[in-house]
Amino acid sequence: MTLDPITHCWLYHRPYSLISHEGVYYLRHRLVYALFVEPVHTITWHCDHLCRNPYCMNPAHLELVPLKINYLRGVG
Repeated sequence: MTLDPITHCWLYHRPYSLISHEGVYYLRHRLVYALFVEPVHTITWHCDHLCRNPYCMNPAHLELVPLKINYLRGVG
């Protein structure tokens, strides 16, 4: 992981990668959000990258939103 000094993004070299925590696999950014902010109880809620960088894992750049909101905010 590297820190972008300008955007303060916590960058991992692969977007949406999996990581194991206590024997369960999670999307890396969801696990970071759950550990630093609040538990992610359901799969229907998504961590929206407010910085629009899918490589970012900074919990300050993530917001838990419903899937529809995440899609509407998306670029493209």
